Amino acid sequence: MIRYYEYHSPPSETFDECKHLLTSLGYTLEIAAKEDGILTTDFRHVSKDIRRYDYAIAILVKDVIEVYIIAKRHIFKRGSETSIGSDFITGAQTSDTLPYSIQTEIFHEIELGMLIKGFNRFERSDKKITSTFSTFSVS
Repeated sequence: MIRYYEYHSPPSETFDECKHLLTSLGYTLEIAAKEDGILTTDFRHVSKDIRRYDYAIAILVKDVIEVYIIAKRHIFKRGSETSIGSDFITGAQTSDTLPYSIQTEIFHEIELGMLIKGFNRFERSDKKITSTFSTFSVS
């Protein structure tokens, strides 16, 4: 759950534009560290079917803009009968995936804002993939 955008202005200006974008979309900023180029938002709640998810947005402004979705999924615990009637029936589980439909909803509004500000999205493919297998010569 990551998207990459390229930018051509100084990083400090780009950071300010990303900060303005998140606040204009109604996100509450939790961390805004301009020196490090890091923005994070408070968690928001979203539901799909009977499942409940919490998500936050993290933006890193480095050589490119990296937009992450940090997610938590609420699950029902299967535990003892003592948990019935208390607050321990559900628990949060950190998840690196959200349903695709929720991801597209979240990224859609952010992507529109990024495109309006002139940041172009691209797919990052790291060419520096090394094999974990050694090559053997057979004689």
